[in-house]
Amino acid sequence: MKSVLFACAAVGGLGAAPALGQAAPAAETTEASPAQIVVGTPVIDPSGAAVGTISSVGPNYVVLKTDKHEVRLSKDSFAFRPKGLTFSMTKGQLNAQVEQSVANLDELLKPGAMVHDRQRAMVGTIEAVEGDLVTLKLASGAMVRLPKSGFAPGPNGVVIGMTAEQLQAQLPAPGGG
Repeated sequence: MKSVLFACAAVGGLGAAPALGQAAPAAETTEASPAQIVVGTPVIDPSGAAVGTISSVGPNYVVLKTDKHEVRLSKDSFAFRPKGLTFSMTKGQLNAQVEQSVANLDELLKPGAMVHDRQRAMVGTIEAVEGDLVTLKLASGAMVRLPKSGFAPGPNGVVIGMTAEQLQAQLPAPGGG
């Protein structure tokens, strides 16, 4: 069987692996206004302590870079306060949450584990985990290799950051290269 390597869109939310900055950002905004989140914006916690800096901005998400991780979060996770853009967790709490999520993911990424998409549809089962790559057998029987950073713990086990249809559409046509 042919094995294909894909760059998988990262899964949003705190449950995602720290390499979330790998998702291709949308056009980045460079001018700030009180109601905009832009690249380079510092983020503070409710006490005013630094959490990190916005490293990329997408349509409905941002990537927040702390001293240890880059985390993709919903824009709704932030509040505009007089002291600056505010996030509800401290830098230490956010780093700990990401590290716990990564540890949980490593426990879930095992051969035979079922994988769902972000809409909770079944995608396939894990065939192998080798280094930073996961081989996934799709329902169609096709085998694909995805980076671990494209997976996250979800409500029913492991999820990927794209739909099953989006993943299937990236496969080469039968008989093609």
